[in-house]
Amino acid sequence: MQADKRKLVFENARDREVGVIKKVLSEMFGTECVEDFLKNNIIVVARNKRYEVFLVSTQLYEMFMEIKNVGLEPYSIGLFLGRMYVKKNRIRYIPSLESSEVLYNISRRNAIMVNEKATQLALYGRNIFWENVIRIFPPIHKKYVVVITSAHEPIALGRIRELNYGKKIIEVLIDKGWYLRKGG
Repeated sequence: MQADKRKLVFENARDREVGVIKKVLSEMFGTECVEDFLKNNIIVVARNKRYEVFLVSTQLYEMFMEIKNVGLEPYSIGLFLGRMYVKKNRIRYIPSLESSEVLYNISRRNAIMVNEKATQLALYGRNIFWENVIRIFPPIHKKYVVVITSAHEPIALGRIRELNYGKKIIEVLIDKGWYLRKGG
């Protein structure tokens, strides 16, 4: 009997998936920081309807396995680490704002501090012009950067883009305002 491809299934992440997650997060926040963050936790993947990744404590994992053993699947579990997808036969990983916030607070790197005007724009999912940048916390990842307020509060995950005429913007990929606008 084949498994229903539409049914959401949670299972331990495969080695290849864990490798991709560790690579991206280590590039963003440093290997030592990421290893400490992942230590004593288990990475669980939701498959079929979604391809999402969660970080689960060993204690929560035991409860999760009890639920699975009676034939049930949760909707979500643990800390949302991000989304995965396959492109050109390669697994890709997009970190979540939640995991990026925790790792930024530990590492204090891969972030761009913006002024109050840009904070408001980011919370509405709008792109940020480079002139609104107050400070940069290097090294900056080639794909993803944490956008923070002047009080060091992570508010968005973005990508630096260079426009045709030489100016830079931060393209907001996900922001805390999204949860109020659509997610909640």
